[in-house]
Amino acid sequence: MTTVAITNSATPAINRSYNPETSSCSSCSLPGELWTTPEGRHVLLDSNNPMAPLRAGDVPAGYGWTVADHHAHPVPDGTASEVPCQVDHILVCPCRPTTLLSQALLERRLLNKARLYCAQELFDEGRAETAD
Repeated sequence: MTTVAITNSATPAINRSYNPETSSCSSCSLPGELWTTPEGRHVLLDSNNPMAPLRAGDVPAGYGWTVADHHAHPVPDGTASEVPCQVDHILVCPCRPTTLLSQALLERRLLNKARLYCAQELFDEGRAETAD
């Protein structure tokens, strides 16, 4: 796994922040996929991007998930690095401190930052139009 800039240690996978009514992140407001684990906990997964799929080898332990049987299941330790998975949004949220990221996760985080910037521009344009 290639790693990039460390500014903070990874946040424990249990510490999540989401809005259950909109299935969006409480920090950046970007939409995600809110799933329930078999134990009844909720996890906000980053929107699955078919153009840039993630593999288990790209995601640190505790942050990779697979969806099956209407639940999110953690990727087990020792899973082959090429197995497709989804990532906990908290790891690639553009409004949270940067952690130890693989190149694939850094690219996903930058994509989310661009999505956030575009959403803010659209919001600002809409506000300007209503003020006229």
